[in-house]
Amino acid sequence: MSRPVIVDPAAATRRLLRFAALICALVGLGGIAGAITGGSLATFLLVGVFFLLFAVFLAIGSSRARTGERLVFDEHGISGSGGERDWSIGWAQLRTARTTTARVSTGSGTALGVPCLELTPSDVDSATEYPDLAHLWDAEAGVWRCPVSPAGNALRRTARGIRRFRRR
Repeated sequence: MSRPVIVDPAAATRRLLRFAALICALVGLGGIAGAITGGSLATFLLVGVFFLLFAVFLAIGSSRARTGERLVFDEHGISGSGGERDWSIGWAQLRTARTTTARVSTGSGTALGVPCLELTPSDVDSATEYPDLAHLWDAEAGVWRCPVSPAGNALRRTARGIRRFRRR
């Protein structure tokens, strides 16, 4: 039994925010230490308290960071969480699974390339049997398209999950 491949684009954001919180906390503590050891009391306390409060806000923000759908690939299929709703589908219900770049029109009419996990059902008529995936359905193309965060290595890990578990 292979370990599942987990694609969590928010993990990199959380690590970055925690690192920034640590740096701010150190600067804040340095400011307070400077005030205690005889520096300009008001300036050092102001700087110290400001950076400590900023560190607290960053730490809180790191626990709430969401930058896209969390995907889990295992021997049973694919599941997603963190988007509009949680969903899952088995490999047997899919004809193909691949990463693509979908064109999306914006309000100004410009087409943008959005990295996506594209899932083609084994039977297009059965696509309505999966209400949890309805928000991902592209009726024109006959596929489910789940946007994949461009953050970190999310797209590369998505492709790895497909290669590792997709039965040909």
